[in-house]
Amino acid sequence: MPKTLAIFGVGPGMSRSVANRFGREGFRLALGARNLDKLEKYVQELAANGIEAAAFTADVTDRGELVRVIGEINERFGHIDVAQFSPSNLDTPVVNVLDVDPDDLPAQFQMPLWAPIALVKALLPGMIERRDGTILLGSGVSAVRPVPALGNVGIALGGLRQYVQNLNAAVADKGVYVGVIHVGGLIDRSDASKIFEKHAPADIGPVPRVNPDELAETAWEMHANRDTFERIVGSYAQ
Repeated sequence: MPKTLAIFGVGPGMSRSVANRFGREGFRLALGARNLDKLEKYVQELAANGIEAAAFTADVTDRGELVRVIGEINERFGHIDVAQFSPSNLDTPVVNVLDVDPDDLPAQFQMPLWAPIALVKALLPGMIERRDGTILLGSGVSAVRPVPALGNVGIALGGLRQYVQNLNAAVADKGVYVGVIHVGGLIDRSDASKIFEKHAPADIGPVPRVNPDELAETAWEMHANRDTFERIVGSYAQ
């Protein structure tokens, strides 16, 4: 039976390229996001390339909706073999490290930290029971390099990195792999890159571009090789 990749937070950048990369390896695709029209467009695009895909609407920051959509994907495809979480995070305000307020952080952590942890909690028991599965989380380079302009985001992503590092070690002998990809730049064709071009923060400096196909190849290599819990793609803040 073909394996299933579920992408939570599908957009025109990284996740679109990941869908095509895994689809070429024979994976079926479950595409999850809030905008059904965009999802159906991607499903048609994949179908034109001979890749089976289906659309599932959900707000990935809502834990109840996340559990619901995972159930719908399981009903359609049996179970999820590989999950990728890489929404654009456009709803999270960017706060310079000098202006970080602890009262604001819990809400600002919703997309970059709480939502991926909720996804892992929902998927991990089944993967451990089957002794097989991969979870790949998209992150940003502020998790591993100093980017003062992204102070609040860096705190969240640094926490996510530590979570994945420990989780990877905890499940390695259970047949499950968990990894994180830190993106060091603006992803070509992504929604975030289009917004950044119009509303770039003055203190963030020049940001290099990252090819989403390179990110997709990295995702495939991490899934296939399982030799590291993290990879950095892009030169921003070096």
